[in-house]
Amino acid sequence: MFFGQLPDGSVVADIVDPHGIQFGDAIPKLKGLSRYAEACGGQYRRIEAVAKIGDTFRVLDLMEQSTRSAISSATSIKALYESEAAADYLV
Repeated sequence: MFFGQLPDGSVVADIVDPHGIQFGDAIPKLKGLSRYAEACGGQYRRIEAVAKIGDTFRVLDLMEQSTRSAISSATSIKALYESEAAADYLV
């Protein structure tokens, strides 16, 4: 979790989850984070899950309903990060 301050002085929190696709529990953990984003997302500026696919880091924006829907029906974590639900993570 990261905290930041906006120009108006208010404090915001971000969740950026470094998500390893090599673990057998990757999908259940991502689905849990997705449910948390659905229930509590209004308390955060962003909730993202990031994974390295090949040589590229890909990000899932869990604040987006379409991304949460894709996560909900996912059966392959790698396919999910390779799909249009994810985007290249720009540092």
